[in-house]
Amino acid sequence: MRGPFGHGYGAPGGPWGRRRGQFTRLLEPGVLHLLATQPQLHGYRLMEELARLGLSDGPIDPGAVYRTLRQLEREGCVASTWDVGGSGPARRVYVITPLGRERLRGWAEIIRKRAEALARFAEELQRGQSQSEQ
Repeated sequence: MRGPFGHGYGAPGGPWGRRRGQFTRLLEPGVLHLLATQPQLHGYRLMEELARLGLSDGPIDPGAVYRTLRQLEREGCVASTWDVGGSGPARRVYVITPLGRERLRGWAEIIRKRAEALARFAEELQRGQSQSEQ
């Protein structure tokens, strides 16, 4: 089954599936959010900021972040340029595009609805535990 943005929801672990301690489905909205709020981030800084958001229960997989960035760039949601200024090697910096902002709005709605559903489910679980303890 395909998700709202063409992602496979039938993948192992489902849409919020975990791979090596990560919530991989939140990488895309996390990357888009960070680029919308902190323009011109490079990959390493982006990974630091993703870790700060706390969307993963383990270390951020650099390969997954760069794959997400490449996919978003292919889809026109992100653009990149090389930053050759400053000390050290050139770094690719990323910016969100108008299409990326539109996609981020879609993710915000999906996450809001999922959060509401999870809150209802947590309440049901709590009620079920309370009833089983009686």
